[in-house]
Amino acid sequence: MKHISKKKLGVIITILLLSFGLLSFTFSSSPPDVAGNLAVQKTGKIYGSIKDKETGKPIKGAKVGIEGTTLWAASDDEGNYFIINVPPGVYNLQARKDAYKNVIISKTRVNEAQSTKIDFKLEPVLMKIADTGEDAPPPPPPAKEYLVKAGKTEKGEVPPPPPPIDKKETWVDYDNPPEVVGGFGEVAKFLKYPESARKSGITGFVDVTLQIDEDGKIVDSKIKKSLQPDCDKAALEALKAVKWKPALKKGKPVKVWITVPVKFALK
Repeated sequence: MKHISKKKLGVIITILLLSFGLLSFTFSSSPPDVAGNLAVQKTGKIYGSIKDKETGKPIKGAKVGIEGTTLWAASDDEGNYFIINVPPGVYNLQARKDAYKNVIISKTRVNEAQSTKIDFKLEPVLMKIADTGEDAPPPPPPAKEYLVKAGKTEKGEVPPPPPPIDKKETWVDYDNPPEVVGGFGEVAKFLKYPESARKSGITGFVDVTLQIDEDGKIVDSKIKKSLQPDCDKAALEALKAVKWKPALKKGKPVKVWITVPVKFALK
């Protein structure tokens, strides 16, 4: 009886050992798969397009990101952007581009393993003036009109080209762009339609590049895109006549460059 009991006891121990090994293998194999599945489901994606609000054209190089994080992306040639590996939650999504107003879309929800589409339409920073006929403010003293054809001056004199700017533009990143005190509508108060341009029916944009320091002072400027000499001068003088708030980065003023398009339009 004792011999038989020992045999039975050996069989029982063998079965227990095999069962324990099988359970150990099962438990050791399962966690990586579970952890892997959870890792995939923990993040989502934000994507969409960025377009000009007035023209509807895609904007290349605009920055889009979640405020307070390092999750930022830039729009491609077709104005599309993608932000991946976004933890689930509710965020403030911001889009910004030089010469455009910043846009913030609050309460943007991102869910696990899902893609959230957010499209932006950025409004250009434009100061418009129009020919109002007799009610228009008196024009400044007319400059010399000129017309060049076949390399010869037919009327007046051709002004010399502006001197080249040797200073290298260093573009500094910022959280909030420079702003006009009282809003950009203040610029229109100082902006006058040159008589020479009005008589010639000249319309279009003057792109003015300004460097604004930590005190909100314009320390450097240039015409990035010219329309007509008198219009260029009028746009630059109007932008210099208003007071500016400096750009901010992490709550501190910084010296930055900004390009402001000024539109001249006849009604």
